[in-house]
Amino acid sequence: MFDSPQPGQRKGSLCKAYGRCPLCPLAHIDTSSPYALARVLQLKQKIEVARESLGALRWLEGWAPVLDRINTAWLPLFNDPAAIAEAETLDLNELPELE
Repeated sequence: MFDSPQPGQRKGSLCKAYGRCPLCPLAHIDTSSPYALARVLQLKQKIEVARESLGALRWLEGWAPVLDRINTAWLPLFNDPAAIAEAETLDLNELPELE
């Protein structure tokens, strides 16, 4: 239950790989959930902003693959117009900055 396949995670502990869920083979997302879509879009935006503040190598190795997975695998799964419309109206707390 607490065995994340993400690099650097400790066996038997909760995963602390913030923002890396799109790359995890154990990840699941509810594609009918406006909240889930809103959070994915928030993460996407944080990654795009991080491109300006992180070093090029750090961004390319750490966050570019996550952004690619969001764009090519996760976002295309959201196809319910009502969920998409509702996601745009949600007022969520900010996500933490990326490192």
